[in-house]
Amino acid sequence: MRTLIATAVLLLAACGPAAKPETRPAAPARMTPAACAASDACKTVGTCSLNVYGECTVVTPEDCRRSTVCQEEGRCSVIQSTGEMPGVYCGAAGTDCAGSHICAWKGACFAIHGNCLDDVSATQACRSHYDCGTEGKCAFRDGVCAPATDADCEGTPACRGEGRCGMAGTRCSAVRDEHCRASRACLKLGRCTAVDGECRKEP
Repeated sequence: MRTLIATAVLLLAACGPAAKPETRPAAPARMTPAACAASDACKTVGTCSLNVYGECTVVTPEDCRRSTVCQEEGRCSVIQSTGEMPGVYCGAAGTDCAGSHICAWKGACFAIHGNCLDDVSATQACRSHYDCGTEGKCAFRDGVCAPATDADCEGTPACRGEGRCGMAGTRCSAVRDEHCRASRACLKLGRCTAVDGECRKEP
């Protein structure tokens, strides 16, 4: 008998403690339009609407206008980002900055690439933005990013591809025929004459 008891004890020790039943994490609560509208993120950054993926996001201008970032930072417009992190968010555009707290407090009254900036910060933002390298919009002029000289336009893809190698207002344009004749638009498409800022085929 003692031998049987000892054997049973050894078998129980080898098997270890009884396994606990597997528990699965609870599924996240499904968002609803009402839940999005009542969320803290709606009040602060404007993610007040439910999208087709079941996520709270920015959909309408009203989402932005009633948010804290609109009142304080001038980010009152719906912005579609196409950069490294594409998406939709509340950003500054047009005259959004004029009535914001950050404009009154810090002089950040210019809407540049979705943010309200002052003169110095706006100049730095224009110079570092990809539009500087692709479109020549490297300087801060008249409240927007724009080329300062023809040199900002020369060497850009817009110049090489479309002949837009000269400054015209706040953008790079095809201002001379020689710009067009040196471009891919002329070599491949026969658009070799500068007309109204674009390279076109001769009539």
